[in-house]
Parts: sequence; structure tokens; C-alpha cells
Amino acid sequence: MQKIYRIFDANINRALEGLRVVEEIARFILEDKKLSSKIKGLRGKVKYACSLIPQQQLIIKIRDSKKDVGWKVYPKSESSRADIISIYKANIKRATEALRVLEEFTKLINPGAGRAFKDLRFMVYDLEKELYEEISDYLKQKKLNFNLYVIIDPAAHGKNIFKITQKVLKSGVKFIQYRDKKASSKKFLNNAQKIKRLTDKYKAVLIINDHINIAKKINADGVHIGQEDIPPRKVREMLGDEKIIGISTHSYKQACRAARSPVDYLSCGPIFKTKTKPWRRAVGLPLLKKVVKSVKKPIVAIGGIDKNNLQQVKKTGVKRIAVINAWRELI
Repeated sequence: MQKIYRIFDANINRALEGLRVVEEIARFILEDKKLSSKIKGLRGKVKYACSLIPQQQLIIKIRDSKKDVGWKVYPKSESSRADIISIYKANIKRATEALRVLEEFTKLINPGAGRAFKDLRFMVYDLEKELYEEISDYLKQKKLNFNLYVIIDPAAHGKNIFKITQKVLKSGVKFIQYRDKKASSKKFLNNAQKIKRLTDKYKAVLIINDHINIAKKINADGVHIGQEDIPPRKVREMLGDEKIIGISTHSYKQACRAARSPVDYLSCGPIFKTKTKPWRRAVGLPLLKKVVKSVKKPIVAIGGIDKNNLQQVKKTGVKRIAVINAWRELI
């Protein structure tokens, strides 16, 4: 029975510690009072369920950390964390796994406690989904806090896309897109991987144009799609909540439809006539102003914007500008 109580001890600690870590994320990073209070309440319920275990005094009494064979086991996966969401994932799983262990082993001595831990486990499953969505949204909004968005495209930059990317990133730009309408999938993947290494080095955001599977493969920050591409809801299913989805819009109707879809930002343009897409009619500043006023999601103005018309564009209220060649003069 002592060994069973050692299992209780280890997993009570794991459950409470895991929940405490995600509570701190909700409290100090998301600054979500309601969610923080909810997690705090769950910790209280875990403590109550623990009180249903008979002979409480044994849990601490038989603790022997130095003889725990798992004490010094420290897998490589535990030695570092990539970001907030990886901390969340590790600790919410720690909590659910611990609750499952407590559920199973308390059945040996008090089935009522087992039922309580089962109920708690399902509560934490619900919390896992809710918190995942909130953290994903928070991290995406942080990434979307930019002013200048540079599109890297061989059609405009020639063969020197890596040198251009390096210069763009070195200048301080934190949000770029890789676009190449003519490259084979193999070449696109190879180029995207090289650009990803550069954006990682400079801690910048990389958006991949159109190629959703390649974006997933290289773990890019997101994708940008057009009006004729895969529908946003399908793209969201493919990428999950963590990734950024942007979409091009060329009319007020398209912008409003995009605003109702699961995209994170939308581009509006071309604002002016552009050499990059000479066949596309300029939508003009009045449309941009109307979209900025009506749509609550982040708007990116694109198309023919340079230092000569930048102030006109900014007067519409738009905060984010996308360019291909004019980046040097706008920095």
C-alpha cells in the first residue's frame, strides 16, 4: 500500500503543478481574469478530490524523493521550451495524465475519489481546448503587431532572393512573405527552407504564399491565400489555430466576407496601379478607408505604395503596409 501512496503523492504534485503553470499563463501573459479564476477553481477541486483519499497523513509520510527512480530522469524534450504554447502543452498534458493516474489508483481504496478525478480530468480537457485557442490568438496578435510587410518574390527580385531577404531582415523588418508563382514545388520548398532559416535567425515572421503543405512542412508562421484558393475554413482545418492565415481582397464585398471567415488578417488592394500585377485594377484609397472603418480584423494595404503616396495611405487609418520593391524607402 505504501507504493500506492507514493503514486498518489507524485501525481497530486504533478496535477497541481501543471495547473499552476497554465494558471500563470492565463494570469500574467493572457491577463485573462476569468480564465485565471477558472483554473484556480480547478486546483481547488483537485485538492478536494485528494481529500477523499483515506489516510491522508501517509501521502507525505512515505515520500522518499531520493529513492525515486524517476527523480534524475530528464529527457531532452524537457530541457528546453520553444515558446509559451509549448509550455502550455507540456503542463496541461502533465495535469491530465496525473489525473488519470489518480483516477485509476484511487479506485483501489475509494471508488468515489476515482469518480471525482475522472470528472476533473474531463474538466481539464475542456480547459485544454479553451486555453489553446486563447494562447494561439494571443501569439498571433503579437506577430501581427507590425507596420511594414515585405513580400519576397523572384518575379520582382530576380535570383537574389536570399540576399534581398537578408537585407530586409537586417533592416529590422519582422514580417515577410515568400511568394513564387512559377517555381516547382521542389524548388519552392528548397527556397522556403532557406528563407525560414533566415527568419529564425532574425526572429521574424514568415508567411508562405499559397503552398499550405510546404508551410506546414517547414513550420512557417502561416500562409497567405487568394480569392480563388482553398477556402479559409479548410485552410484553418489543415493548419490549426496556431498558424496565421491571411487572404487577399479586392472589393468591399470580399473584405466583409473575409472578416467573417477564420482568417487573421486581410490585404486590401492594389491601392494603386502596380507593375507586379498590371492586369489588376487599382481599388483606390476610398475603398481602403471604407474597409478599415468597417472591418475589425487587421488590414494590410498593398499595391503601388511608396514614399510618395505613403501619407495618403496612412490617412485612411490603415496601420500595416505591404510592399515588394519599395521597402528600402519606407524603412
